[in-house]
Amino acid sequence: MRIKYVIPSYRRADSISTLDYITRAVCVVSEDEINDYIRHNPKHKDKFIACPREYQGKGKPKVLNWILDNLFDDCDALIELDDDIHAYMVHRKNEKDIPLAEEDVYEIFENNCRLAVEWGCGMWGLSPLSDPLAYDEFKPFRLHAYIDGGTVGHVVKNELRYDEELSVKEDVDYFLQNLKKYHKALRVEKYYINKDSFTNKGGANAIRNSELEKEQFTKMQKKWGSKIIRPNKPTASKNSRIRGLGGAIKLNIPLEGT
Repeated sequence: MRIKYVIPSYRRADSISTLDYITRAVCVVSEDEINDYIRHNPKHKDKFIACPREYQGKGKPKVLNWILDNLFDDCDALIELDDDIHAYMVHRKNEKDIPLAEEDVYEIFENNCRLAVEWGCGMWGLSPLSDPLAYDEFKPFRLHAYIDGGTVGHVVKNELRYDEELSVKEDVDYFLQNLKKYHKALRVEKYYINKDSFTNKGGANAIRNSELEKEQFTKMQKKWGSKIIRPNKPTASKNSRIRGLGGAIKLNIPLEGT
């Protein structure tokens, strides 16, 4: 299976970490920033791809759509990776925080791609939960649970695209689009991502704030309905929460037909 690993990055020339771990990946940056990325990462100088400047700085969805439109043609699966990943971690009984070796990641991710295709999914991903107590070894897969946007495997070329009006909720919306079309999306429970997320400068954090989170929660609720998109409450199960700065949401799955 031909798999392409692609990292979108913005304003993180001096802090990108994923390329040091997943060395088969390429990194998509704005044409205005590519020289800065090469200067800070000379050993990866041949890994950077310039994206037209009009796609950067306006939220991650525009860049993700550019990637799907321009880099998916010559491969069977395209896996999008956050730029601040330090390691993929594995849950094992009575152990925690076990990092995967790079070559193991490639083998596992190819298996995930093949499984998603066999099960008729359009995408696969990982759990956002790092707590080993949240992992049930007898339920290694889920088909209707939110997928962490930090690693998204696209295994079908289709018309689905990220909503460019949802610059900090695009991963949730894209997951719901996949549920609506395929009635399932593969989430692999055994692995999770060790990354910087909300603490790193640049990326989506360059535009993220509480007001934008709340505004986008309202847009999500208008698009998908209040039965699907609900505000987090203190009594909500942490397994169903999607973290944010002020517009954190709780998904009510399944949608009609899933």
